Amino acid sequence: MTIEPRTDARAEAGPAIPICAKCLGEVLPWMDFCMRCRSPLTAFANTGPMESAFSEGWGIGEAIVTKRPSLVSVIGLWFLLVPTMLGFGVSFAFSLRESRTWLGAVGRLVAAGVIACLAWALFHATRNYVRARRRRSEPEVG
Repeated sequence: MTIEPRTDARAEAGPAIPICAKCLGEVLPWMDFCMRCRSPLTAFANTGPMESAFSEGWGIGEAIVTKRPSLVSVIGLWFLLVPTMLGFGVSFAFSLRESRTWLGAVGRLVAAGVIACLAWALFHATRNYVRARRRRSEPEVG
């Protein structure tokens, strides 16, 4: 009885092709972001100044748009957006003191618009999380 050396099937298959963890699309080694879904792929995508801003924006957008956001994403969104809303609320309150000028009116309008957009984003992210949790807990009929 002879013992044959064990071969690794991965080594015989050829070089591995890198893929995006989010969309499973093929990516090139030099890419920092997936061309298909724009998700960050490398550490540089999270440490470069402009790339970091893009990655953060992508993460916030994913937490709002996706139908099944994670609890960490929703909590992070609350920690990020609620203080921002409070800051714009203070700005709105101070702009009331300048109510006789057109600058005060513009300040109130901008602050109210930003607060409304941030509240909309928090509502959608939280609603999507709660709906996804409800769907997981409901028994499947069939």
